[in-house]
Amino acid sequence: MNTTPAEAALQAHLLSIGGTAVHLELSMIPAADPENLESGAPVPFLDDAEILLRRGTLHTGPVTLRAGYPALCHHNAATLFVHHCDDDRARLDLMTGYALHGGSWHRHSWLTEQQSGTLVETTYLFGAYYGVRLSSAEDHDDPDGSAWHFWTLHGLHDSEAAAIARTVTGGTFTGR
Repeated sequence: MNTTPAEAALQAHLLSIGGTAVHLELSMIPAADPENLESGAPVPFLDDAEILLRRGTLHTGPVTLRAGYPALCHHNAATLFVHHCDDDRARLDLMTGYALHGGSWHRHSWLTEQQSGTLVETTYLFGAYYGVRLSSAEDHDDPDGSAWHFWTLHGLHDSEAAAIARTVTGGTFTGR
């Protein structure tokens, strides 16, 4: 796989934080609302590596675990963001980037509580988190990524998410 200069720089930056490997997974942040595309048109994506290099931060605060579907971090985080976007008591920022586990960085998404800065994890606890906050602006248009476009692409109906979770866990998953 040929990497771009931004991808190579992102890998080097993550490894300077820790770990021994980076599993690059890009094309996660949609550049437009997938629902507004013509039928069958490919989803355009932003340059994730460039955005993460320019705006990414390492989370150093507390982490709390909220139950979600195993192996469906993007769905879990996007869905919680949408469910709590109007709740002034629990305003959450949707974050996406990489998380460190067992010496390897993996693509991951999570939330951060706006008031406390606490990271809200929906799968299992990782050793480190590096990512960017996606815009929650009402106009849904941000050159560095919209939480709303991300949700449209990665949010699933609960029945779809549960079916995927059962597949991932070998049929042992029965609910959140």
